[in-house]
Formats: sequence, C-alpha cells, structure tokens
Amino acid sequence: MATRESSNDRRQNLLPKEVSDNKEDIQLIWLDGNMNDSHDYLLTQSMLTELNSAVQFYSHFDRCLDLIKSIKHEQIFLIVSGASAQQILLQSHHYRSLVAIFIFCSEDQDYKPLMEEYNKITGIFTKQHDLLESIKEKMNVVEKQTLTFSLFDQKQKSMKDLSQESASFLLHQMLIYVLKQMSQDEQSKKQMLDMCRDYYKQNKQELKKIKE
Repeated sequence: MATRESSNDRRQNLLPKEVSDNKEDIQLIWLDGNMNDSHDYLLTQSMLTELNSAVQFYSHFDRCLDLIKSIKHEQIFLIVSGASAQQILLQSHHYRSLVAIFIFCSEDQDYKPLMEEYNKITGIFTKQHDLLESIKEKMNVVEKQTLTFSLFDQKQKSMKDLSQESASFLLHQMLIYVLKQMSQDEQSKKQMLDMCRDYYKQNKQELKKIKE
C-alpha cells in the first residue's frame, strides 16, 4: 500500500517543470479538488495510468491550469470534477492544445447545460467504466488523426479520416523502416528494451507487450 501511495504522490500537483517528458501524443490530466488516497481514487488513477503512462493528477486548481498553459505539442485530455468544471472551462477552454474534456461527477444533470456552451466537452460521466471507455474511443480517434497528418504532405492534410487497415499498414511500414536503420547487435536491442521498460514502468499492459 505504501508503494502505491508514494507513486501517486510523485505525479500529483506537479509544477510544469517537474513533469517528466511525455513521449506520447496525448497528455491526460485529471483535476479533482477532493482527490485523496481512498480506494476509488487510487483505482481510477491506476486505470488511467494504464491508458496513458504520462497521466498527471491534480487537486490543486492553479497548478493544473499552469500545466495546461505550458503544453504546446501534445494534445490534452482533461478529466475534471463537476465542482471544478465551470472554473476550469472558463480559463482553459480556448487553449488549442486542449482537445477533449470529460466531466466526472456524481450528478450528471447538474452539468449538462455546460455541453451547450463548451464544444470540447466529450461527455459527462458518473460511472468509472463509462468514463474510461469514452477516453479510449477518443484516444483512438485522435491517434488516427495524428498519424494521418504526420504521414501526408500539406496538400493531403485535408483528409480527416483514415481506415484502421490503412493506418495499421502505414505504421507497420514506418516501424520496419526505423528498425532497419537501427544497429542489429544485441546490446542495441537491450538498450531499446530497457528504455521502453523505464518509460512504461507504471503501465502493466505495455510492460507485458515488451516482455512478449
């Protein structure tokens, strides 16, 4: 139990300069002024870490806002409690890097009017499972779009959709190319795997893939 608490402490309410370099395209942030070390909070934190290894947790409003302001290159997914929703939306909705907002609360009816005012709100959720499924779906959409824009030239950037088969094929070709450029000795392979293990040390799902 002590290990899990210390792990959460290391990534809670961090200043922008204290946040580790994010090697993913999406930065997941959870803001809840009542966040504590109860079972429900710890379980949700663990599940979010499985989705996004770089996830950051905040109970401190101003520090969370500072992190949002500092992010220029990743796309931000913000989970926010109902109590903090209005305030954070007023101060951060206009930032281009903030692409998706998920309101996680106990009474969804109280916050439905916000969806008419702020178009970046993906949904309002009262159940943990529904929240996680929505984040997964949105991540798939954003990652597919990111891959599309990174692979095609300016004339082709008007494309908004890419089939899963095409995306998988292009990603596979890119991976083959990168691997061919790498040194093939065992030491290089070990270094690459060690780097992956270190980055995904909080993500059991990714560690399992690396082991395979």
